[in-house]
Amino acid sequence: MDIFNEDLIRYNSWANQQIIAILSANPAKVSDRCAELISHILNVHQIWNGKIKPTLGTYESWDVHPLVLMPEFDRLNTKSTLEILEHSIIGQAIEYQTKSGATIVNSVQEILYQIITHSSYHRGQIATELRNVGIEPTLTDYIYYKMTSAK
Repeated sequence: MDIFNEDLIRYNSWANQQIIAILSANPAKVSDRCAELISHILNVHQIWNGKIKPTLGTYESWDVHPLVLMPEFDRLNTKSTLEILEHSIIGQAIEYQTKSGATIVNSVQEILYQIITHSSYHRGQIATELRNVGIEPTLTDYIYYKMTSAK
């Protein structure tokens, strides 16, 4: 398995779990937008996994889930992505259709990178939302993950 990409996928899950924990600890202060954004992160991760390894069903990108279900949803996404890494060639071309019907081709590597950057972008939006209601968000930077996971 590609060690660096495995590490990035594990980091992504760790960061998602950090956000889910802070949202769960502050239900009265957390905006609906935060729930929408973390659900979106998880939904889109599943959608991208499904482009590489088609599954029986996926959520729509903006479906909202109960916060209590999100830790397990994230774990399942991560497990699927790690299985993809284990059984795929990182440069393998994946052909898929957009919602508008266009045919697109990206490598497994490009899709994995999309999952990571998309998640990071929206976690940043959640951090802003949290600060707006007086909650200091936890650090979810990759380098912080490396520092804390090395202990």
